[in-house]
Amino acid sequence: MKKYHPLFLSVFLLPVILFFAGSCKKKQDEPQEKKTILTINFSGKYLNPIFTAVIFVSDLQGNVIADTTFKGDGLLTVEVPEQTVVPGKIMVTIVAPEMGAHRVNVYLTTYLYPTATTWNLSGSRPDTVGHATITLTNLPALTGPVLYSSSGFYNFTSSVTSKNLLLYKSPDDLFIKLTTSSGTKVKWVPGIETGKQYNIDVSDAEDVAGQTIGLPGPAVSYEARISGYTGAGFDSPIPYTAAIEIGGSAPVTEIPVSVPPQPFTGFHTDIRIAETWESPATYCYRTDGAVPSAFKKINASVTSVEPATASVRIGKTGENELTVAYWMYSGTPEQPDFRWRIFGPDTVSLFTIPKLSPQFKKLYPELIRDSLVFQSVSLLHFIQPITYDGFLEKLLVSGEPDAEQRIETSSVIWLPLQSKK
Repeated sequence: MKKYHPLFLSVFLLPVILFFAGSCKKKQDEPQEKKTILTINFSGKYLNPIFTAVIFVSDLQGNVIADTTFKGDGLLTVEVPEQTVVPGKIMVTIVAPEMGAHRVNVYLTTYLYPTATTWNLSGSRPDTVGHATITLTNLPALTGPVLYSSSGFYNFTSSVTSKNLLLYKSPDDLFIKLTTSSGTKVKWVPGIETGKQYNIDVSDAEDVAGQTIGLPGPAVSYEARISGYTGAGFDSPIPYTAAIEIGGSAPVTEIPVSVPPQPFTGFHTDIRIAETWESPATYCYRTDGAVPSAFKKINASVTSVEPATASVRIGKTGENELTVAYWMYSGTPEQPDFRWRIFGPDTVSLFTIPKLSPQFKKLYPELIRDSLVFQSVSLLHFIQPITYDGFLEKLLVSGEPDAEQRIETSSVIWLPLQSKK
């Protein structure tokens, strides 16, 4: 048997080792093949352009599958390594920061079980162009607040001193609504321009006939907000505020409202009522078109709510297609407010917050997942036949601004009484 000197073996093996080492390094340095699992087209300033948003995909156990950031409008592709197995049911979370009155508000929305892989999310974020100063003269005897409204802006106030009117277009019309001892009066003032001051004589304000929105039973408090549109559709980002009605004390069975038929071509009505002070339930109704004559109450109720760390179990009965669970976390005054909601179908009873993604933790290290506090749950019933999948299709795929507001719904919000105070 032929023997080899140890030195010879070392010299012989060294090139082999280097060859394999070089081969491994080369293989590691090669870019990994990736596949796209989700494409989102952001437009209309859906995301606030001054902030960085986070989009991450999770499995149903909350484990992060994909994680990325995005800013402004444009096309986002969410990718994963080619070999990644994406389960049939996933959760998609969009983190959209906004500037609040005193601090940043970070809104997190998680959608359970979306099936579409191409989304179109269009915002309705117009830019202001300036303001005008409004002073009312020859006021009649008032018995309630005055409503000032331009396209996209309103001021509902008991003070009738000079007001700054924010404008989203110039010139614009001004809608003034007065609650007087002789009834509701309105006046339209055309041609309001930025940077100018106007003294407006309201002695010729016109009477507006009232109507009522019937309630399903006595309510101890209510709030009705009616937006008016002057165009052909309901997709304008800058409607007028046509009416704000707020009441509460003795139980009522109807809500009085007054809106002029012209020049409005249609309305978006959003109403909330509480039937008793002791109940944690607030009922809501939302519709587009004519101002409704009756409040449509959901035939569903929350029977139990069991919060746990980063999750909540919900018991319910009745008819609804969509359930939404809400959490919140507020840290120090210097930190953002975090508000998280999870959309799910009526078949889901346990809602669990997904694990925080690396990109999110990098931007917001102050938030600990287990610190989020459960706030409330909503059950929504769609008046026109639409499934949860159909709702997601309209919300995430249609590209219609404010699509969530465009679906006629009746809902109940279960809010713990300690949170209502």
